[in-house]
Amino acid sequence: MLPELNRLRLRKDFEVVKTKGKNFQGGLFGLLVYPTRGKTSRFGFIISTKISPRATQRNRVRRQLREVVRKLLPQLAGGFDVVFLGKRALLGQDLTKVKTETEKLFSKAGLLKK
Repeated sequence: MLPELNRLRLRKDFEVVKTKGKNFQGGLFGLLVYPTRGKTSRFGFIISTKISPRATQRNRVRRQLREVVRKLLPQLAGGFDVVFLGKRALLGQDLTKVKTETEKLFSKAGLLKK
């Protein structure tokens, strides 16, 4: 489970990232990244009903993304709010493919430590 310190929870935080964040697109999902003054990075996940009307499928995708982010936390730089925007292609993907896509987008966005 993703530590509470690394979670975006408030609607206003999501709105700030959605309006002011920089967009990075991949094949499985998009990333909105907004730099903050905090020491840790926080992550939020938006998986719309347009992706799947079934809550079980949407929740599975969220769990996969959270797990990938949790494993990558030691490699990530602090001070960013990040929102994942899921795409339909994300449904049914295995964890390794999700992880490689996440690493690729994180490096593109400059979130990985050097």
